[in-house]
Amino acid sequence: PILAVLMHLPPQDENRANFFNRVLFSHHSGLQQNENLLLEFVFYTLDSKGVDEALNTFEVHLTTPPYSENPVFLGYVGLMAYALWQRRSGRLNNEIDSTSEEENRMEVCSYTPKYYYSIACQSLETSLELDINNDLFLDTYIKLLVANDEIDKAISMAKKAFENSDNRLTTHRILVTLLYTYQGTDREWLSVAKSYHQLDPVGCPEIALLPLIEHYDADIKRYDVASKHTGKIVSHKIVKAHKAVLKMLFARIEHGDVRWEILKETVKRILHIDTLSPTSLHSLFSSRPYLPGLLFKHRQTDTSVSRQGLFDVIGQYVEPFGHYVVKDEELTLNYISKLKEVVVNKGGDVDDIPWEEYKLRKKRKSKQSNSDSESEGESDASYSNNDDDGSMYGAEYESE
Repeated sequence: PILAVLMHLPPQDENRANFFNRVLFSHHSGLQQNENLLLEFVFYTLDSKGVDEALNTFEVHLTTPPYSENPVFLGYVGLMAYALWQRRSGRLNNEIDSTSEEENRMEVCSYTPKYYYSIACQSLETSLELDINNDLFLDTYIKLLVANDEIDKAISMAKKAFENSDNRLTTHRILVTLLYTYQGTDREWLSVAKSYHQLDPVGCPEIALLPLIEHYDADIKRYDVASKHTGKIVSHKIVKAHKAVLKMLFARIEHGDVRWEILKETVKRILHIDTLSPTSLHSLFSSRPYLPGLLFKHRQTDTSVSRQGLFDVIGQYVEPFGHYVVKDEELTLNYISKLKEVVVNKGGDVDDIPWEEYKLRKKRKSKQSNSDSESEGESDASYSNNDDDGSMYGAEYESE
């Protein structure tokens, strides 16, 4: 009831100010521990006085209960000081110069950026010690530490929050970004990045997906170089890395991300695995029987993993609403042409797709008898409208 009355009073109403003065600043009211009233007091002061005056008002209460014991109140004070620090310093990554203790005291008393930085750090740190589960306060505190080049402390705080996060997405993001930026792609980062991508498979690719792909591609390159030097075949390791990437790409596609970059990367990985070890695709496709219906809506496909099924699946990822019939080895004549057409239509580069794996099939197909070619041409009437474009791409393909 009290808050309902306050909400209908104008911000500048004297009754509102008198209420807070009598209730919150009185040790006999019994309402000091009411967090809703504390927050209302914060918002009222911000609205009526602005950030500068609001911070001055709150500062005198920072060491006095109940304010000193309320993590939300302390957190908001930290946010205000952070905003003023940004404003006064002129840029977010303001460096705090290391000076003598006496110089620090003189500067702290002069309302410089360093003064607000100190208030922000102290308030947010105390708030997080009381309750580390507020991601807004954590994110701001981490930015302050990073600005002062306290990377180890920032990572330590992020890890502590992560351990208590119960899979909160923002906490994961903070930690995975810190680890990747300042520690690289070590084993600890890999574990957190994979966990983050599972929680948010369609999140910003720069946070986890692209760094993870970069990590697995580095492994693939290392395995490839090692096999050339030692003569040992390590294709199973290369396939394993490709499959790890495919699982992440599948997750994005299944959650609706069918942008060209994602589709292209998916097709490339499928073709690479098919070249190295076709049977290795069984586990990926057999565990996803719903994919044909989800991504290839205009036709029924056999979910068993056969070579025909593989070609169909490739078609599903390149053209989710595809209705072009692909028949066995005709992939090299009609389907490759159609695939290249789709690539160009989606704004991609034909050279982005590894066509080398299919050159032998194309040459073998070209040696078939004219009668076979004619009969196949009749059965592929659905491609007739696109054959001109396909032959153009086919010529380009032959010239590679």
